[in-house]
Amino acid sequence: MAKRLFVLLVLGITLPCSFTSSTYAAERTLWVYEGGSFENTSGTTWIETTKDVKITFGEVTRNNDFIEMYDKNRELSVRLYDTRMYWRTPKDKQWNFLRRGRWKN
Repeated sequence: MAKRLFVLLVLGITLPCSFTSSTYAAERTLWVYEGGSFENTSGTTWIETTKDVKITFGEVTRNNDFIEMYDKNRELSVRLYDTRMYWRTPKDKQWNFLRRGRWKN
């Protein structure tokens, strides 16, 4: 009986946390920065818009920390975190900070 109660208690704590985390990952669709934005327009398609240009990215991965996307024309990967953006190319060993921004919904 005590073992069954423990299992129910653990499930009661972890299941809502899992749901909340995946819900947060799903609701991020617009990341803004000074002078531009990234918008999830359809499925895994993202458009970066500035006053001069629109660039299409394909989403590669999404988790609670960041969304990673790739621009195949420039061979450029981008990661959008809650308040920062990083980039790298295939020849880079590490991610490079580019700018600050934020999620907006």
